[in-house]
Amino acid sequence: MEELPELVNSYRQASYCIDNYKDNIFDLSNIKFFYPTTLAILYPFIESIKPEDIIFSNNDVLQYFNTIMNSSINISKTFIPCVKLSKDKDENSVIKSKIYDNILNWARNIYEPLEYVISELRDNIDEHANHTNAYILAQYYPMRRFVEVAIIDDGIGIPKSLRDAYNFDNLNDSELIIKAIEGYSAKKEEGRAFGLGSSLHIVVEVLNGEALLSSIKGMVYLNNNNKEMLVSDTIGCIKGTLVGIRIPVHDNINSINVPEEADKRIDLNKYRVIYV
Repeated sequence: MEELPELVNSYRQASYCIDNYKDNIFDLSNIKFFYPTTLAILYPFIESIKPEDIIFSNNDVLQYFNTIMNSSINISKTFIPCVKLSKDKDENSVIKSKIYDNILNWARNIYEPLEYVISELRDNIDEHANHTNAYILAQYYPMRRFVEVAIIDDGIGIPKSLRDAYNFDNLNDSELIIKAIEGYSAKKEEGRAFGLGSSLHIVVEVLNGEALLSSIKGMVYLNNNNKEMLVSDTIGCIKGTLVGIRIPVHDNINSINVPEEADKRIDLNKYRVIYV
C-alpha cells in the first residue's frame, strides 16, 4: 500500500512519539492533526508520565489539543473530549448518557447502532481487561461527514489474556487479536466474546465504516470498501487495548435492525490480509 489509512497512521504516529519520549520532554511536533484515535493513545501516557514540556508543531495544534483534553462534555460541540470511564455504575451511567446525547445530536440515523457498539466495547473492558483506567473520546467531522470514536484501557491486553487462557504461545499479538474477533475469550463460556465480532460487523459491514484494534504489539485494521485487513506487529506498541472506529454519516441511510445485526459476526475470511 502506498499510504496508510488515517486510523492506522494515527496509531503509528502516537506510538512513535511515545517510543521517542526522553529527558522529560514529549515531542508531538510530527503530528499535524489530532484525531480521537491519536489522542486516545497519547492521553493516558501523558497522564502517567506528566512531562515537564510538550512540543507541538504550531499554535493551532496546541490549542486544539488543550481544548479537547480539558473540556467538559457539551452537546453543542462537535467533539467528546477525553472522558475517563468510571467503574461506579451510577456515575458511569451519567457519563454514557451525556456521550450518547452528543452522538444523537451529531448523527441521529446512526445513533442506535453506535450506541450498541460503544456499550459492547465498554462491557468488554469491564469483563476482560483487568484495567485501572479507561477513556473514551470522539469527534464529528461535518465537512467530511464521519464520526470517529476511540476507546482505550490500560489493562492486561488481548494477547496476554488469550495466551493465559489457551496457551497460544505460537501466535503473535496481532494473530491473537484476530482470535478475539473470531470469538475466543479468556472467559470460555459460550458467547462471551461474541460482542466484539458483532460490533465489528455493525461498524464495518453494516455502517460501511473502518475499525482499528490494537493491543500490546498487535494491530488489526478492517475496511469494508476494499475488503482489506491490515495486520502488523511492528508499527507500534501500547499498554492495554485500543479500539478506534470511523463511521460515515449519510442522510439517506436505511433503518438498521440492531438486534438482528447484533446476532451476526464479521466474517474475516472475506478480507484480504495485508501485512504492514
